[in-house]
Amino acid sequence: MAGLIRRFTHRLGGVATALLLLATSAMRAQEQPENANAAQPVASLMDAAPVKMISDWPEWRIKMLAGDDALQLGLPGLAEGFYRSVLDGNPDLNAEAKALLQVKIASALIAQRRFSEAKDILPPEEGPVAPAVVLRRAILAYHDGRLAETANLLQRLQPSSLSLADQPWYYLLRGMELRARDDQPGSTASLEEALVRSVSPAQTAQIEAVILKGAVMAEQDDLETLKVLQRKVEETRGARAGFDFARQMAVVLDRLNRKDEAIAVLRDQMSMLTDREKAEAGQMLLLIGLISGRDSARGQLAFREILGGKGEADTQRLALYLLAASASQPGETRDAFRRTLDELIAQSGNPLLDELLMMRARLNLESGDAVGAEADVRQLIENYPGSPLLDDALWLRAYIAWQDGRYRGAAESLGQIRDRMEPGPTRVRIGEQIGDVLFLKGDYAAAADMYSGVLSEDRDSLFDNMLFYQAVLANTLAERWENAQALLDNQTDYPLDVRWRAEWIYLDGLRKDGQAAKARDRLADLVRRLPVPTDQDLRWRIQWLQARLAYDTGASAQAAQQAQALAQEVERAVAQEEGWPVIGPEIASHLRLLEGQALIRSGQPDEGLESLAKLRENYPGSDPAILSILEEARYFAGKFSDAEAQRRLRELADRYRDSPHAPAALYEAAILADRQGLESTRREAIAILNDLITRYPSHPLVFRARLLQGNIARQLGDFGDARLVYETVLRDYANHPEIYLAQLYRANTLLARSGNDPALLDEAQTGLERLDKESVPIDVRVEAGYMLSRIQLQLNNPQRAAETLWLVVSRYLRDPSAANQLGANGKYWMARCLIELGDIQERAGNVEDAREVYSLIGKYALPGQNLAAARREKLRQLAAAAPAQN
Repeated sequence: MAGLIRRFTHRLGGVATALLLLATSAMRAQEQPENANAAQPVASLMDAAPVKMISDWPEWRIKMLAGDDALQLGLPGLAEGFYRSVLDGNPDLNAEAKALLQVKIASALIAQRRFSEAKDILPPEEGPVAPAVVLRRAILAYHDGRLAETANLLQRLQPSSLSLADQPWYYLLRGMELRARDDQPGSTASLEEALVRSVSPAQTAQIEAVILKGAVMAEQDDLETLKVLQRKVEETRGARAGFDFARQMAVVLDRLNRKDEAIAVLRDQMSMLTDREKAEAGQMLLLIGLISGRDSARGQLAFREILGGKGEADTQRLALYLLAASASQPGETRDAFRRTLDELIAQSGNPLLDELLMMRARLNLESGDAVGAEADVRQLIENYPGSPLLDDALWLRAYIAWQDGRYRGAAESLGQIRDRMEPGPTRVRIGEQIGDVLFLKGDYAAAADMYSGVLSEDRDSLFDNMLFYQAVLANTLAERWENAQALLDNQTDYPLDVRWRAEWIYLDGLRKDGQAAKARDRLADLVRRLPVPTDQDLRWRIQWLQARLAYDTGASAQAAQQAQALAQEVERAVAQEEGWPVIGPEIASHLRLLEGQALIRSGQPDEGLESLAKLRENYPGSDPAILSILEEARYFAGKFSDAEAQRRLRELADRYRDSPHAPAALYEAAILADRQGLESTRREAIAILNDLITRYPSHPLVFRARLLQGNIARQLGDFGDARLVYETVLRDYANHPEIYLAQLYRANTLLARSGNDPALLDEAQTGLERLDKESVPIDVRVEAGYMLSRIQLQLNNPQRAAETLWLVVSRYLRDPSAANQLGANGKYWMARCLIELGDIQERAGNVEDAREVYSLIGKYALPGQNLAAARREKLRQLAAAAPAQN
């Protein structure tokens, strides 16, 4: 391409319309310098909010990076959609993050030639994005023909302040601006630098097109230049030099708006070309297309002629990208381009087949045909492993997998890209994306390893602070507490507020895992060693956590005092400063909830209930206000005032139907109604559960509600209704992780209504036997074993029942690893198994065996030890009396 520059850039051709090509190029969207750190969004950190805040980041960040890659691959409309969804869907983004997205949207708009919209959305020239904003303003100024302003804007830029993908556009614009000042050597050097720094084939093609369109030998006067060129064309007609003069003459005619004459000159020269002068023909056609306008029918026809075989491979590639750029919007042009692609791909031996496949994959993707896009990408990857587009194809396949929720597949494709890369910012960026898709898949351990690896590989990531957060969070969610703590203790050079937010993630995770004491001690140590956060909201959150950890570790009176004092401080600050962000009232309301909870637990229920009532009065409709009703209900339930507790729960569910706590309130109300033990209250419980199922059919609690309905029906003796409920659950929730409960309850129901019906007993036995598998908890397997023995006894087979019971004892009690997994329910049913087994042995006359079986209950500290001891004593007495009788 350097030869092309030298052939066509003897002097400046100040062609303002050349910027049209620059402006429609697929600009790489990572606009910040490689060493810039993006500021982080601010979101609520109360209670569960830290996890939500961080776990949402991979979703929106991967959308933003998907937009970057879509823009690089020539899909500006798709990229714009991604960027706007991130910007519009995350109102808590701070000013710097918002500015970054606005720059990206402006890039997508420029690529679609929506220049006025791009100008309007560009942010101020502030912060890390300032260089990228200046460059885009220079592009827009050049598009409008404001060359002096373009030069002034470029003088304010240093190429090193721009991203790697923005630098080619700087040098291209600089080269065109130097032409305007008749600095031919400087212009040529800048244009060559633009090509050297290009980061993608699409960008290279667009730069080449701009250079070709703007190349001309210019003098002081276009008319004088035209006369010189006309004479040269006539003098060299039919010679190779004549072709160069004809191209230059055509460009001058174009600048004089005499396009038809320009094209006629080029067509005349083409008529003299031989079949061997394929390269000249291609360059002539390129110029015809550019002068005609790449969106014009004549221009597109010229490009298609090139793709039909006129011109060398490089010229065909340039024509391909020019056609692709003109097909950026849906309509006849895009449809025609799609037909051209189909025709060219169908040809055997086309030298651009990998690029043609990539082009069609992009069009398929943008039109919503992900299956077609993936098929084209797969063909490219499998048939052209050495293609320079391989990484783009792998990324596109990863993106399609991500869109389809196939996160493991996305991670594998991205990993193939990363494995081929040398260390550097781009490899780090791919690592970030791999971590994100693993996080979204729920493979937190693998995500944490990737995030940590990226952090150790390069500390200049655009998302460095975010990666630190996510590495801590991913380890926390994976319950890898030592890894999370090591990250926090070893990465101590982050800004103070960043460190505190990351500590919050870890400490709150410990609290929720039941390690509140460890979290309390660490937080106390941090408060002693580290300065308080400079951000007041964050300081309040940390202080709330201190009070909450005091509450969780039993220091309720201390928690109440801390919560009350901090709530008063926050409320004073909110009252004194108008326009306080929502976080102030949010923190205050959570503190008032904690104050009420702590007062009740510390033995001051009246004061606690009064505090909760004030919370609802001062913060009506807030989440803590709704939770306060649940808190009161649980207080009354603990005092066995079930009716009062139930009334509050129903009030919550009816008054706040859209609250996420409403389904739980209905479920708890049903439990309380059932607990009252009357037939009327149990039928009321079934009605409440029906209400829950009807209102919230897709809520996770519906599974539990159905099971509770069946259990209550069994208690009422409505075994037919109970069976129907369980079978509905088995049908609708076949893949639920606790579906074994429905299987167990259904089998118990069949057993209860069977009498001596062999068919029902056989059906119940089959259901219980299906529960004997590793995926079923041991407690359930023990209960199922006991119920199976009852069926065998009912079928008058005590020997088989004894074998079943002993198998349960041998596998789940005498095996220490299994016995350690027994919960309270499992121990209860294990004791029932031993009592039943001992009774079978007694009836069979095996007194010593029975005594040994009963002894196991005491040996393993199971429930029913007194009963077992009494039976052993009775058997001892019988054994002692037997010799005397003989």
